[in-house]
Amino acid sequence: MSFLPDDYEVPESSGGKFFSPSKITSGTSIDFRILSDAITGYEYWTTDDKPVTLRKAPQGTPADIRYDDKGQPERIKHLWAFVAYNYSSNSVRLWKITQGTIQQPILNLFRNPKWGSPSQYDLTLTKKGSGLQTEYSVTPSPKEPLPQELQWAIAEAQQINLQALYDNGDPFANVGQAPQQTYSQPTDVQPAAKIYDFSELIAASDVEMKRLGWTTDYARQFLMENYNARSRQVLSDKDLIGFVDYLKAQPTPALEF
Repeated sequence: MSFLPDDYEVPESSGGKFFSPSKITSGTSIDFRILSDAITGYEYWTTDDKPVTLRKAPQGTPADIRYDDKGQPERIKHLWAFVAYNYSSNSVRLWKITQGTIQQPILNLFRNPKWGSPSQYDLTLTKKGSGLQTEYSVTPSPKEPLPQELQWAIAEAQQINLQALYDNGDPFANVGQAPQQTYSQPTDVQPAAKIYDFSELIAASDVEMKRLGWTTDYARQFLMENYNARSRQVLSDKDLIGFVDYLKAQPTPALEF
């Protein structure tokens, strides 16, 4: 008789429905499958030890930002948030990723046509070291559909509202609730205005600038002349929507032979 079963693993911390790579024990790995699109933004922690998620990088230092032990404001980090299934804990979690060494490998896979969306294959996240010596690596598994017995995870992921992070709301408010019944909208009622996601607008402008053959320098010059801004990240939602609409209205340049 063994002290513990051979397949025993320490359960994942019950610290909530969020997951951070910092929770992984050094020298171990975790297998997961991304179940949603990601949202991007910026995150900092307040003096009340609460996270704040912003669509855009703030102009200046937030008044409520937390300070480190040297009396300096803590770094505001670029954030990815998405929903993923954790195989080790058999659970759906909202992942918050601020580590560039994790973001970049996933981005590289996404942009590689041989791999594409990370929702099509499992990923293994490995952690080594601790503190400033912490290293992460991301390894993809061969593409395969999510097993049929895990389809419940997709349904749960669809109930998690990532957009609520921007408003300091509860992304899990709708989890476990029965889906709302659909109904036919009267023809005399105008549809609600579309809600735009900042990261989607950035991605749309990337596509349009590539279509038009705009270089980074040309785009920066255009933004300075028309919006007095050096980057799309500092545009207001209204200005960014206007910028994307302007790009879409421009004809595709003719090819020269």
